[in-house]
Amino acid sequence: PRRDRNVITKAELEGWNSLNAYEAIRRLRPTWLRYRGQGVLTGPDRESMRIYVNGTLFGDADSLSNIQARNVLEIRFLDARQATLRYGTDHTVGAIIVTTGGD
Repeated sequence: PRRDRNVITKAELEGWNSLNAYEAIRRLRPTWLRYRGQGVLTGPDRESMRIYVNGTLFGDADSLSNIQARNVLEIRFLDARQATLRYGTDHTVGAIIVTTGGD
């Protein structure tokens, strides 16, 4: 089946159970962690990617390191427009939505 470039499914994460969500995204969809192709979304000079876990604001891209891939059901990337429509202003680089369940 064809995979959605904006979604990482539980099935895709099956072989990456020992990783955290940040590492899994970095390996499976690294472009999500880049702002217009210009480096990683961390550091004081970068816009902050907003991370939502189960519908609640969780932090920035670095906070993904606190989520174990084995607990993730789905990770979804929203571009700036989609994120702003869903969550309001201050999503100039988009958002990542993590749905968890399990352990």
